[in-house]
Amino acid sequence: THRVMLSTLAARTQVTIMAIDYRLPPQHTWPTPIDDALLAYRRLLGRLAPHRILLAGDSAGGGMCIMLMQRLKERGLPLPKAAVLLSPWTDL
Repeated sequence: THRVMLSTLAARTQVTIMAIDYRLPPQHTWPTPIDDALLAYRRLLGRLAPHRILLAGDSAGGGMCIMLMQRLKERGLPLPKAAVLLSPWTDL
């Protein structure tokens, strides 16, 4: 749903963007979506230093960014340089 916007953003900023296709409820129960995000972040850490990673999400994706950073901190993994949260859904 965000493909056109992300493609435009990547072209205009000359940055690489990784958008994950995490598994969604109701077919997949919690914490499957955040597990998918954690796996994707670990793969990024294999390619990039954390200071080169920025998380971004809107609505439920913004809430996922917050939850991912909590998971990273709990596991002692390096946090990204920044996170951009657009109207994050946090009242769960």
